[in-house]
Amino acid sequence: MLDTEQKNALQTSNLTDKEIKVLNLLFSGLHSSAIADSLFISEATVRVHLHKIYKKIAVKNKQQAIRWCQDNLKNINSRS
Repeated sequence: MLDTEQKNALQTSNLTDKEIKVLNLLFSGLHSSAIADSLFISEATVRVHLHKIYKKIAVKNKQQAIRWCQDNLKNINSRS
């Protein structure tokens, strides 16, 4: 369950449910191909989601996105 601060970070970022799932899997250490397999989508779709995530949370790459998660979230498995 997310605390209020974590919910605010997600709401402020305007991430979609699918983007949150992709970000969670990235934060868990999975590569794009494994994320694609887990979500039954193509790697190209994962890249599109990641690009949108990066713009929304104002980062430039996967490392910065992971750092954003570390700084803003402890567990992003769900929004509730």
